[in-house]
Amino acid sequence: MKIQERFQTIEQEPLYAVSTLLDPRFKDRYFSCFDNIKLATEALTSEMEKIKLSNTPDVASSNTETPQRAPRMELENDRSLKGLFEEIRLEREEQDPQLRSTDSQILKTYLMEPTLQRADSPFQYWANNQARFPILAATAAKFLSAPSTSVESETL
Repeated sequence: MKIQERFQTIEQEPLYAVSTLLDPRFKDRYFSCFDNIKLATEALTSEMEKIKLSNTPDVASSNTETPQRAPRMELENDRSLKGLFEEIRLEREEQDPQLRSTDSQILKTYLMEPTLQRADSPFQYWANNQARFPILAATAAKFLSAPSTSVESETL
């Protein structure tokens, strides 16, 4: 089996596509077609949203509650006004795609920057740019780390 045949659809695999985008040595420069870049950026934007939701304490606690409106509002009345404002903000973001565009703007800014040299460390890049791209840096920490496995590397 040829390498081209074995890795023909690798760009459409979200794990590999997002990892490639988040590697500042490669970004979107080596994808074979625009459709694959679009799929990869959509997958990355989705992952960024998941990271944001998991880092928001009010959202994390409200995700475990039942989706019924009235009892949830009564519970939140006992909590802070901040929780209520957070819920309103999240509902508004769900309804207005323009408010969610900040993730895509951050991603565009990152992708427009020049790539790193092959010998440079992507981990050092994200450590240096964590303040500029906090959501991307958190997503990169998730995707650029190698998961432990019992599979031999020769089978890859």
